[in-house]
Formats: sequence, C-alpha cells, structure tokens
Amino acid sequence: MKRLAILSLIVVVFMPITVWADLRINQRSSERNDFTFQNDEVYYYYEYREDIPSYLPDYPEVIQSLLVRTRFVDWDGTDTGWVESTLAFNPEVVYNQTGKQISYYDLIPGERRVEQYDQQGRLVTLSRYDMLENTPRYRITEFQYGAYGYPEIIIYGERTEAGFSQFEKFVSQIDANGLKLEETKYVSDDSLTWTPSKKYVLHHSGQMLPESFVMKKFNPLFDVRIFYYSYNSLQDCYQSGLYSRAMVDSVQTYEYNEGTWYAEELHYYNYGAYNNLIHIGVNQYDLEYMVYPDYQPSQFSFSFTPEGYLTGQYWGVDDGLAPPTWGSTTYTWELPTASDDPVLTPCPAPQISAYPNPFRQDTKLILRLTAPGEIKLGVYNLRGQLVRNLVEEFRTEGTHNITWDGRDGSGRELAPGIYFLKLESGGSVTSSKLIHLR
Repeated sequence: MKRLAILSLIVVVFMPITVWADLRINQRSSERNDFTFQNDEVYYYYEYREDIPSYLPDYPEVIQSLLVRTRFVDWDGTDTGWVESTLAFNPEVVYNQTGKQISYYDLIPGERRVEQYDQQGRLVTLSRYDMLENTPRYRITEFQYGAYGYPEIIIYGERTEAGFSQFEKFVSQIDANGLKLEETKYVSDDSLTWTPSKKYVLHHSGQMLPESFVMKKFNPLFDVRIFYYSYNSLQDCYQSGLYSRAMVDSVQTYEYNEGTWYAEELHYYNYGAYNNLIHIGVNQYDLEYMVYPDYQPSQFSFSFTPEGYLTGQYWGVDDGLAPPTWGSTTYTWELPTASDDPVLTPCPAPQISAYPNPFRQDTKLILRLTAPGEIKLGVYNLRGQLVRNLVEEFRTEGTHNITWDGRDGSGRELAPGIYFLKLESGGSVTSSKLIHLR
C-alpha cells in the first residue's frame, strides 16, 4: 500500500508537465564537506565549484568550453574566494557508418573523450584518453542494448603504456517484462578469460515511473571531475537499480571468492516527487561495517526531471570508522539557443546553506535573499513530504539566520537520515540537503 501511495503521488504531480525534451546543461553547482585531522582533532573544510558551459554554434548540444569557478574554505576560516578559469573542449563532430561521433580534446590538458552514437542516437562506445601517474592511459566503455532500450551488457576496458590492463563486464538478466533481475560483474586481465567478481540481485515492486522517463546517464560534463575524491558523477555513485522506469525496492550485492558468493551489501530504494521532479533515495548498508556501534548506512539521493534528466545528486558517508563526509551537485538545464545566442546566464536566485551539516542536535540555516518579499521555508523528507514548516512570512533583502533543532512540526525528533530544505521566494525555488545524524 505504501508503494502504491508513492506512485499515486508521482502520477498526480507529473500529469500537467511540460516535456523537457532535448535539453542541455546550463550550469552545474557543487559543494563538498570533508575533514582533516590536526593533533588528533577533526576539522571540517568545504569545497565549492560552479561550471558554466558554452556550446558549439552549429551543434547546440556539443560543449565548446567551460567556465569554472572554484572556492575553498578551510577549517580555520581561510577562504580563497571564487577563482575562475576556463577549460577549452575543442570539439569535433563527424558522421561515420555507425552514426554521429563527437570528440573532445583537452578537457583537462592532455585528455581526450570520444562519444560514438548509433543511428538511433544511443551511446554505443565512450573512449577516454588521459594520464595516470604520468603514463598515458586509454579507457573504453561499450554498451550493448537489448530489446527494452537500455544496455544489458556493459564492457569496460583500461590499458596503459606501462603494460597495465584490466577489464570489467556487467551482464544483466532480464525477464519477459523488461525487468532487470540480476547483474553480474566479471573481471579480466586480457578480455578473453572472465572471472565472476560481484553480483547484484534486484527486487522490484512491480510499479513504474512515468512513461516519459528515460534515464540519461551520460554527458561530457558528468565526466569532468568536480573534486579530487569520488562521488563526482552518476558513474561514481553507481547504483544497479538506476536503469529504467522500474521502481526497485532493494538490491542485495554479493562478492565472489573461491567459488562461493558472499553477501556484501544491502541497498534500499525509496521514491518521492515534488517540485515537478522525481527523487530516488538509496540507503546502502555494508554488512561488514554494521558491527560498529556508530555505523550509519551510506546515503545517496538523485533527482530527475520526468524525462530522466539528472538535476541533482547527494551523497553522505558515515561508516563509523571515520567522521562523516557529504557533498551534493545540482544541474540546471535549458533549451538550446540560437547559434548566435550565448549561453543563458542564470538569474539571481535566493540561496540557502546550513552549518554544521551533517548535524546532530541543531543547525544554523543561512538564507541569502536577493529581493524583499514573502518567503516560505520548509523541511521535507526523501518522499517529498513536509515535516516542518520553518518560515512563512515577509523578509527583507539580505542574509537571515534561522536555527533548526532537527524536530518536526509536532516537536518530535526526526529519525537520522537525509532531509531537504525548500526555500520559495519571489517565484524562485531553491533546495538544499541536510544530514541528520544520531
């Protein structure tokens, strides 16, 4: 009954939508919170990054260059301010027997990316050339599509001039209804002899996301690494349950060792809809680490338009062995402009941030309003349900501080997990994510 209620919410929210077809990324905004040790004490620092692409005039979906703005705030308050640089993608578009091929040169100096599409516009190979510890490296990913429109076999290969090579192959088992039942990962040193490595067993509710939903996982900007560490793209946060319209309940992962499969992780999926977006949350339990008293499952959440464009992702990791770390990335999309029209510049919008985040008892919310007017500020859970209305009143332009104690509208302490702040002001809606710890 609970899953049926969620599906009903999605249907009601997305019936009167405008189709988000053939969009391109207008801007990517990212923030990351991590820690360092100083004299056995934990200190948090923050990284921020904004990416604004410009596009090739004759091919409005092909990125020409990228304006990058970065900022670093250290644990002691040292702030670099925003530093700007430009990455030239130097794109080239050709057509061959397979279909359209797009090449990007020097995304980062010395790197090259080649996308090969078939006649149906599907990505069939993705090749990347870069440097690994001063050694040239070549990586290729091949996608083999089945009858249901998504890849059923994915092969990844990597070679370096130093002689290193490794290969991975993901093979899905699909039932007669197009549902992925299992996905098995194989590894190889030569792409000829394959050994099982990992297995994902998927459990479905039988419910589906809207018919318009086609998950779009690949974009050159997704592969431009945001920060040094992981969780920079949908690929870094790989989830076997994110593959089609099917609503997955849970995924059990197994590790292969000397002829035996051992249970490794358990992933629980939840679904919600608000702000005309689909939100998918994943709680990822590592069975080995669950013995530690302070262990918390890794939490990931993804938001998509009804057509499957990625608009945001979030990660929060607290394994009980090290302090928690978190980060988020949001994408805004636009319709391609005319060849002589520059990339749209985002209009000033209200901003919201929180410190500390993650938090245990209370957190300070910082609102930056670009104009006076009526505002609404609420806290929502992963299902898009309002759990606390914090502000609904007139506020002046400028910065405003609000403290939230982690409780709902009835004064009850909320369970640990991921929550969303939603700020509405002057027709604009801004969201931010929070981690509530024990």
